[in-house]
Amino acid sequence: MKKIYTVIAISLTMAFTMVALQAQIPDIKGGAKVTGINASLAKLKVKFSHDSKVLPEAESTEKLIRSIASTINKITKSIPAGYSLYVIGHASEPGTDEYNKYLGTMRAKEIRKRLNKAGVANNVLKIKSNGEAENKRAVTFKVLKD
Repeated sequence: MKKIYTVIAISLTMAFTMVALQAQIPDIKGGAKVTGINASLAKLKVKFSHDSKVLPEAESTEKLIRSIASTINKITKSIPAGYSLYVIGHASEPGTDEYNKYLGTMRAKEIRKRLNKAGVANNVLKIKSNGEAENKRAVTFKVLKD
């Protein structure tokens, strides 16, 4: 009788292990895909002047926005289900945490607006602010799990 219980226990353990592994496979595949996408997105950055939430109306700015829009439009179909593309606003240290979160949000919204004009669908981009957490005056892009 002891052997039967041992076999049942081993079988149940193996079954639970297989179920757990199968549940992880989509996340592993999605995670690997996201890592590759984020490596491409890491090269994209829009810098802002100190305490500014708008970009200058210049040809170089428009060229940068068009280039970013092109890259985003190419990768959006590759983003796995359960993940979204975030436009992340950053600020530098001067100012309160609350103000820097606000400034980061406004910067991200400005870039999303410009990207929409350049042909990126509004529903593709989500907004996030890191405030002064990374001490940059910029907007970056990253695919994150919902």
